[in-house]
Amino acid sequence: MARANKAIIEEFLDIIVRIVSEGSSYQYILMVLNKFVQSHLEEFPFANHIHIDLNGTKIGEEINSIDPRLIGKFLSIMVNTLFSGLFMHLVSRKLPKELIEDLEYLGLKIKDSKQE
Repeated sequence: MARANKAIIEEFLDIIVRIVSEGSSYQYILMVLNKFVQSHLEEFPFANHIHIDLNGTKIGEEINSIDPRLIGKFLSIMVNTLFSGLFMHLVSRKLPKELIEDLEYLGLKIKDSKQE
């Protein structure tokens, strides 16, 4: 069984922020992710519990009560909107196997050539 929504989202977003900030600025990726979250609050009200700042990603415990498929849909839209397929392929190589399995449980497919 997958871990709690909170743990999955925190780990995934922390990794995304770390990877993107290696080739860009930390503040830039924080701004992009926060703008995405804010622009999707109407469709995904639970996103109000996602906070990303200079101190890291903080997710409210309330998000654990949300249907995992809805969380997966939100993350899928985020990934498909903000990141290229090539970028996500490179990210998938840095994700722990457990996190990939958790994301797939939510409905977010992270492809990796080693797994195909």
